[in-house]
Amino acid sequence: MIKFSYSILINMAKKEEIKEAQVDKNKDVSENACCKKCFIITPIGKDNSDIRRQAEGLLTSVIGPVLKEFDYDLEVAHRIDSLGSITNQIIEHILYDQLAIADLTGLNPNVMYELAVRHATGKPVICLAEEGTNLPFDVIGERTIFYTNDMKGVEDLKNSLTKMIKVIPPEDKVIDNPIYRVAKEKMIIKNLGLDGSNSPESDAIKFIVSELTNMNSKIDRLSVLENKPSFDAPFISCRILIKRPADVIKSIVSQLHSFLYKMIKNGISFDDSSISISIEPQYVNTVLNILKEFLEVEFGLKFISQRYVVSTRIELKYE
Repeated sequence: MIKFSYSILINMAKKEEIKEAQVDKNKDVSENACCKKCFIITPIGKDNSDIRRQAEGLLTSVIGPVLKEFDYDLEVAHRIDSLGSITNQIIEHILYDQLAIADLTGLNPNVMYELAVRHATGKPVICLAEEGTNLPFDVIGERTIFYTNDMKGVEDLKNSLTKMIKVIPPEDKVIDNPIYRVAKEKMIIKNLGLDGSNSPESDAIKFIVSELTNMNSKIDRLSVLENKPSFDAPFISCRILIKRPADVIKSIVSQLHSFLYKMIKNGISFDDSSISISIEPQYVNTVLNILKEFLEVEFGLKFISQRYVVSTRIELKYE
């Protein structure tokens, strides 16, 4: 009969505990690796409606397969089957999921609200929109993937979405967005002890902080354009018909150039009644969105019409 000393039994027990602890640790790591969640902010619509069919097509054909490659669980409002308040569960996903993807097609009010909530968290969100969507001025400078709703568009969107997910920064880094920029500006002013102060010196510093924030926003907008492909194709001519004093037109041209210079060819020309821009073909929709929102918001111009004079020439009319 083999006799084991007490110390030998203790050592064996400790070794077993270490093994079990290591197994549990590996299990936890494995579970954590596959429990990342991505909430989809999207128009839903009623069952069998065109909106629901488009949403389901996007989820099934594009977003779902891409997220699976990166070990994300896909969460979307109409598939949540847990007990409790659906509204609370949606907000919880928006606030705490590691990633969110927002489809801005149609500019659905619920989608825009949920996007704003997500922006307030400073966590990653990827925006999608079908080609032709006129984004609001508040988010027009944010990184957005435009897609076409056809078979080729499916593959193009898969590739673009994959590239975007690959460059998501670490979880501890706050993602830049319009809400974060304003909050950061306010925090800088507060830390400088200038909140509530109206002295000329404090006003000057506040102005500098505001301008630096705006400059950073423009740099971010242009950095997005650096990643866009360049195609060998004829440029698209865009003529903006506008009736304003010469100094106003010059001011418009100056500011437009700072926004658009990465997307245009041969600069911007103008006369007493119009502004002419030659646009790189792949940036046409982006430029048109920027023009419409910028001219209306910044200069109070009223958009009247848009038409293609020929296939390579667009005419915009404002008053």
